[in-house]
Amino acid sequence: MRTNSADGSAFKSPIRTTLLASLVALASVAGSAQQTEEFDQRRQLLEAPPIPMPRGIEYSDAESRDPEMRRIVRYDPETGRASIEEGSQLPPEGNLFAPPYVPGVSAVPDRDDPEHAEAELDGLRGGTPPTPLSNATTYPWVSIVKLVMRFGNFFYNCSGFVFGEFQVVTAGHCIYNHDPNDDGSTADAAWADEVWIYPAQGDVALPAWNGGLAHSSDQPYGPSKMVFMRSYTGWTVSQNLDYDFGSITLDRRIGTYTGWMGMEATVASALNFSGYPTETPYVPSGTPLQYFGFDSGNVNGSTSFRIGLDAFIYGGHSGGPSWRFSSPNRWVEGVHSTSNRVGAAEDTRLNQTNIDNVIAWAQDDENVRPPFARPELVEYTHASGQKAISKTLVGRGEPIVVDYNNYNAGFANTGTITNRFFFSTNGIISDLDTLADTSLDAGLSPNTFRTASEAMTVPPLTAGTYYVGWISSSAVPEYSGDATCTNDPCSNVAILPTPVTVENCDADGYEDDDSSGQANLLGASTQSRSLCETGDEDWAFFNLAESSQVILQTDGPAGDTRMWLRNAGLSQIEFDDDGGPGLFSLIDRFCGVDPLPAGLYYVQIDEFGDNNIVQNYDLDLDVVACSLIEIFSDGFESGDLSAWDASVP
Repeated sequence: MRTNSADGSAFKSPIRTTLLASLVALASVAGSAQQTEEFDQRRQLLEAPPIPMPRGIEYSDAESRDPEMRRIVRYDPETGRASIEEGSQLPPEGNLFAPPYVPGVSAVPDRDDPEHAEAELDGLRGGTPPTPLSNATTYPWVSIVKLVMRFGNFFYNCSGFVFGEFQVVTAGHCIYNHDPNDDGSTADAAWADEVWIYPAQGDVALPAWNGGLAHSSDQPYGPSKMVFMRSYTGWTVSQNLDYDFGSITLDRRIGTYTGWMGMEATVASALNFSGYPTETPYVPSGTPLQYFGFDSGNVNGSTSFRIGLDAFIYGGHSGGPSWRFSSPNRWVEGVHSTSNRVGAAEDTRLNQTNIDNVIAWAQDDENVRPPFARPELVEYTHASGQKAISKTLVGRGEPIVVDYNNYNAGFANTGTITNRFFFSTNGIISDLDTLADTSLDAGLSPNTFRTASEAMTVPPLTAGTYYVGWISSSAVPEYSGDATCTNDPCSNVAILPTPVTVENCDADGYEDDDSSGQANLLGASTQSRSLCETGDEDWAFFNLAESSQVILQTDGPAGDTRMWLRNAGLSQIEFDDDGGPGLFSLIDRFCGVDPLPAGLYYVQIDEFGDNNIVQNYDLDLDVVACSLIEIFSDGFESGDLSAWDASVP
């Protein structure tokens, strides 16, 4: 089969992607050189451009059956050495398969589904072009992974799918690239130096992806890391697209959390497809989302090695799966290899040789390089609403409460968790930011999460906008290679969804007191207070044991206050705006005129207009019992009554 694109060229011949046109421009970040370097690394990982489409060579099926093409290449990144072993014989094609695994579900292979089952799409209808998927934490989407590969100084993205407890299947050109610098020469052909694997990346938890913020895409299971890779000499030596196929061995058993789809050597008439494209203009620049698609009858032909698809597959989809949905199971039949971006694509077929080898490779990994169980702290992003801050407009020193979370996506207990909370001017939460508070939490078992709240005060910051986040560290060392680590042991970095505005105002020592339920006791001593952000109110209360004369007053260098006097039921007794000095407030109740009877009283104060700061003002309460005034009225002038200012009973 050779299907041609609209311009007449075989669509095995890919369109060259210019690296410069695909790279996402790095934002200019204020702050230290260390923060800028850290930000750049995260951006390279989060927004790596798609790997250039392979410039493969077309071979006939007979040529591809040459045993020299089928030899297996094994690459160990620790030694930097590749070894070659003999490949297996090509078995006859048939209805052969490897079963799926869904965590918590018994997936029984069903080989007798009616033909129309091939047109099912997991309850979703993709269409053309493919549809973005914000939440990829459900099966089978959770088993489809984003890859970020580093070839020297070049970072690229691809896709893949989990098969086995710690294996991922992908395209050969994603892990062994013949032209990683995309200059048209194969002189720099090489295996990837590093590969990060992100299952179920999406955009559920806030802040939503915005094309710029460093912490803005969800990575529900954190990053797994490549420890071993395999492909075929047909790809690494001969650039034969029929062998554009590879596998990655991981440093953890992430498949036990994600599950995996089955694999089969047959070819259906219609296939679902998905992956993580990042190629503009087909998807938004830097998008973190998985894009899936389906069209009835979209398989236009196949050979022993390739599957032709009428599908809109873009750069970054490479390595992703094409599968048949046969309820309740899914069966992968192809791996995305090449595309002309406008509706014609080809997969490397999961023929029985590939299936047999993947199964054998998984067993070899289990025998030779089983993963060591470690914890992995990440932000819990499987659902929204797991983090919050009590206020977004504050003064310095003002109390706030942060709701935060931790998820152990690893396979060992974390030990004690240290959470450090920071205010950052640029959205890069790191040790270089202003530390606000530290909390200690008990350890988390594998695959468990916790939400908690931490009370703290706003640090003495320059007025401005800040991002608030936390760095969590486990007592037990985590997996290495986490690109978001900022200290040792490895740390999880999270950021709250909404920036906080810190005003040029120092909160008083009575905050929080924005409601009657938070009111502070008002006694004979002057209270020094401030009104900072919009909506800030000061509440106080006092008790009278008997009918009394009461004088309430605000005063200060500058400001305009309003004051309410309320009873125990919060009904207004009296209000004053500018009865005190300047634009400050005064409420007075005199014996013989309008004394206050015994009881509980509340005082409410705000800034007139609720749009300016009152940097500091004094609140005074003078109380004299009317019975005392009657006894001593002959011996004192009215101005002397202040000598009897009484503390609140």
